[in-house]
Amino acid sequence: MIREPQYEAGAEEVLDQLEAGSDERLLNAVVDAIELILDRGDEPEARRKMVTGENGQDWFEVTVRDSRHDWVIFWRPEGAVARIAYIGSF
Repeated sequence: MIREPQYEAGAEEVLDQLEAGSDERLLNAVVDAIELILDRGDEPEARRKMVTGENGQDWFEVTVRDSRHDWVIFWRPEGAVARIAYIGSF
């Protein structure tokens, strides 16, 4: 199932900053991880690790593949939507 993204405010802000910045390599790694979530979110690679947030909600953790940064994306499926709550270091 292909999903549409819905970003929490903080995640959208980070994505906007990456798009406006000069670190194209990190931006591409984040975009690749988001594409995995949107295009193949039902596959094991996008759901390998689950974490529980402070509010008790479960989120999937997807690693951003960039050897210079330890970044992740926290997301969860909501029907045809991929709710992306966090993009950043972890």
